[in-house]
Amino acid sequence: MRCVAACAPQLRHLCIYDSLAWDFPLQLPCLAPLTHLVSLKLCCLGAPGLDPSAQFAVGKGLMALSCLTCLQDLTIRWLFGR
Repeated sequence: MRCVAACAPQLRHLCIYDSLAWDFPLQLPCLAPLTHLVSLKLCCLGAPGLDPSAQFAVGKGLMALSCLTCLQDLTIRWLFGR
């Protein structure tokens, strides 16, 4: 994700599909430079409800998205869990 943010800082729409999930939330802060992002979809994430440590990582990662002040549409779709 760091490469996406560096190569396309003016990106307005982004959809991320992930199947590994457990380390994915730790990478969400890498999206912070995408200040023009209007729409973000995070799909196929793992199950934060199944493991307390993973749930903490997802929450911390999502808080990092608060700097995306132009974001109007955020979709988070869980593959498993709650």
